[in-house]
Amino acid sequence: MESGLYPKQYLESQPVVALGGRLAEKLIFDEDLVTTGSSSDLDHVAGIAMQMVKEFGMSNDVGPIALSSPDEGGPFMGQELGLRQRSHCGSKLMGKHDSEAERLVNNAYVKAKFILTENRELLEHALAYTGRE
Repeated sequence: MESGLYPKQYLESQPVVALGGRLAEKLIFDEDLVTTGSSSDLDHVAGIAMQMVKEFGMSNDVGPIALSSPDEGGPFMGQELGLRQRSHCGSKLMGKHDSEAERLVNNAYVKAKFILTENRELLEHALAYTGRE
C-alpha cells in the first residue's frame, strides 16, 4: 500500500474491489473453473485486513492498539538493549486480531457478491463486449 492517510471507509472498500474479479469468475463460470488470476488480489485483501487491525487500530473489537510481533519493526531506542515497546500480545488478543481480520474479509466478500449479483446483467454485458463469455 502506498504511504498516505486513508480513511477507514476507503480501506474497507479496497478488499471489496479486489475480490470482484474472483467473484465474477465464480458467478459467470462454474466454481471448478475459477482461475489463479486473483491470487495477488487475495494477498492484497488479506494484507489490508491485517493492517487495519494490526497496525492502524481500526477494529472496534480489538480496539485502538497496534499489535506487533517482536520480530517486526525497525530499530528504535531500546531495541539495542533488548527492550520492546510492543511486546508479545496475549493469545486471547491475537485471537481477536485474527477473528477481526477474518470478519473484515468476509464482510468484503459479502458486499462484493451482492454488488455483482445485483449487477449481473452489466457483468455479462461487459464479458460479451470483451469476447470472454
